Amino acid sequence: MIAWVRKTATRALATLDDQHVGKIIRTCGVILTGNVASAALGVVSFAIVARSLGAEMLGYFALAQAYVLVINDLLNVQTWESLIKFGAQKSNGHDLGRIVKTNIVIEICSALLAFTVAFTLIEEIGRMLGWDRTLIDLARLYSFIIPVTLTTLTIGVPRLYDKFAIIAKIQFASAIVKLLLVLVVHYRGGEVQHFLFAYLAAEVLTAVSLIVYSVALVRHRGAVDWLRTRVKLTGNEVRFLWWTNLRTIVRIPVRQLDLLIMNQFLAMQVVGVYKFYKEIVGIISRLADPLNQALYPEYAKLIGGDQVEDSLTVTRKLNRILLSVSIAVLFGFLVTSHFVISRFFGEEYLVHMPAFYLLVLVNCINLYLTPINSLFIAAGFARYSFFIVLGNNILYLAVSLVGCMYLGIYGLVLAFALQMIFNQGLKIFFLKKHSTGWSTVIR
Repeated sequence: MIAWVRKTATRALATLDDQHVGKIIRTCGVILTGNVASAALGVVSFAIVARSLGAEMLGYFALAQAYVLVINDLLNVQTWESLIKFGAQKSNGHDLGRIVKTNIVIEICSALLAFTVAFTLIEEIGRMLGWDRTLIDLARLYSFIIPVTLTTLTIGVPRLYDKFAIIAKIQFASAIVKLLLVLVVHYRGGEVQHFLFAYLAAEVLTAVSLIVYSVALVRHRGAVDWLRTRVKLTGNEVRFLWWTNLRTIVRIPVRQLDLLIMNQFLAMQVVGVYKFYKEIVGIISRLADPLNQALYPEYAKLIGGDQVEDSLTVTRKLNRILLSVSIAVLFGFLVTSHFVISRFFGEEYLVHMPAFYLLVLVNCINLYLTPINSLFIAAGFARYSFFIVLGNNILYLAVSLVGCMYLGIYGLVLAFALQMIFNQGLKIFFLKKHSTGWSTVIR
């Protein structure tokens, strides 16, 4: 086994001679450096919150966040993928200013709409879900994150200009602020609303810092004349935005509804335990984030320059590298998790460890398949992506509802595993079936 892993790693490292793979790996290194430091501080912050609140009140914390994220995904149009897709095309270079300004106008309007709905309807929605006053007030407080969720400026512009180091530095600074705020709340004996406010303050700081930086970057590059540049969408941009945002809406069950479903069938303590497991296993997705951030702009540039074969070569070589990484991560979690959780978080979070290990396995498989997601969208499969995610989330919703009733927390793990197989399998199928027209056709 060890010899096989060593051989796989050797073959993977040999692929680094490819200029595109090398660039992606270097970019990932920059992002990962910041992500690892931020993640480490984030785990410390979350450990303090988890120990201070206990599993039941951690459930309150998680449900308030889930409510706001659901409303945000429903109503706040996300335009960063469109910015990179069309802004990276050489033929559209002269239209970059129009694309940036149009996307920002769309996002400001939709963010204000989402915030208004989240803030004003929480009383009615909370009563419908059977929430108490504490949970309703927590959700109302966290809704203030929505107005600064402007993805063209917080994600799109920095990635388009390859400013990954700046993103990493801002996230690291925000993680330090979050840890300091959490420590202050902890030592002052704060309650759940104070911890949620600490998280909210740190996240608003991150978003505002990225917005200010992106506006300054666009101004420095002379990309936009804010007064004269017109607001307009092309037909392809409308179609791309339509399908990518419908995809965001229909994937809400997988991303956010799991906790709300659990809240209807299981005790609040189990909701808190599952939130804890998701947060810890989320470390694996933090390893995938740098790759996604580096890959999508690179794929968009390759496909926009009609270098489709190069994008496929990059994908195959990265998969070899990620196989070794996924195996190492899986082994590390299996060996250390029980000791770390019991020592630093508390014995109450050990109650469903088999579910935790299954989540680790599924997320490691997802890590291995990470390049497929970025390639699929960069290749213009926006409509296909929507229908895949729609079917994916119908499957997830059905299995999780039935699973929660009969299998408890393990029903959600089963639903997550099935949707991952469905999602990645169909993407690979359609990439092979439609292997041409990636730079010109929005499918």
